Amino acid sequence: MPSHRQELEALLRMNDSIKYIRIQWTDYSGVLRARFIPVDRCLEIASGSEIIHLAQNNMVSAPRLVVPAARRLQAGHATVMSIVDQKDAPKRFDKCPRMLLFQSLKRLKAEWDAKVLVGFEIELVLLDGSDNVLHPRVRLNGYSRTAGLRGETLKLVEEIAEALEESCIKIHRFHTDVQGKLEIALAPEPALEGVDSLVLAQEAIRAICVRRNLKAATTPKPTLSGPSNGLHLHLSIGKLEQALVDHFLAGVLNHMGALCAFGMANHNSYVRSTSNAAGAWIGFGTDNRDLPVRKISDQHWEFRMMDSTANPYLFTAAILLAGLDGLEHKQN
Repeated sequence: MPSHRQELEALLRMNDSIKYIRIQWTDYSGVLRARFIPVDRCLEIASGSEIIHLAQNNMVSAPRLVVPAARRLQAGHATVMSIVDQKDAPKRFDKCPRMLLFQSLKRLKAEWDAKVLVGFEIELVLLDGSDNVLHPRVRLNGYSRTAGLRGETLKLVEEIAEALEESCIKIHRFHTDVQGKLEIALAPEPALEGVDSLVLAQEAIRAICVRRNLKAATTPKPTLSGPSNGLHLHLSIGKLEQALVDHFLAGVLNHMGALCAFGMANHNSYVRSTSNAAGAWIGFGTDNRDLPVRKISDQHWEFRMMDSTANPYLFTAAILLAGLDGLEHKQN
């Protein structure tokens, strides 16, 4: 079995332009944090001589460098989403959101032989250098209106799509939403990889916009009078009978109040959530987008009680654990 250093060396041989590796993690508040490390230094760390030390309030990076995937979103850089651990502890650190998601998926597979796919709809508002909603020559003036994706706005979104594609992050579609707002929908992936892709895609979108002197605002309410943003989770469960899927959904609905604390983690999250937007009631529907849960097919659900203030690993894990509670207790 190859060592961590050998795996890293193999990666660098296939990508000889990489000069820096970003060790990234998402804290409890959903803030993406990173250490930028030259590849020579990463090779030393991958040899097992030491770990990456961080301030305790920023969490401690795991002593293992190699994770399921390293991806490139900027020339000369590779990105690794890490887990959180602590050195020489009597037991493993059990408060890492990414590890919690991994363990929740493992439990769902072991107990119910179920596989989970996730995909996300990223909503964003483009702001200019003065933090005003960007109004290009042709305004983004309605849901899926072609008028909103002409000229420079289309070039920007194409650049984002191409950058994501080069990093093996596939998108399903992009379109305008309400005036001043765009939506980029990511393709479904196995759950852990899907959340990784979301985090990396959000960072890529922001970085590309910064290079154009713009700000990609994904917060629930970027401006007082402008549009609001959600971050909707699409989740599908394979190999579960319909009765079991119903128990899973019942668990989610029965824990809806607690799940909102994970998915909508800021005051402005609840400014966005009203009776006619995002859902103010506990329930599910099919074509009713004013409810927090939407059934798309028997095993495919959209969870709308989420925005970019959430830690996506924590929220997705919370959804799975609520569903597992419903399965275990056969909730209806």
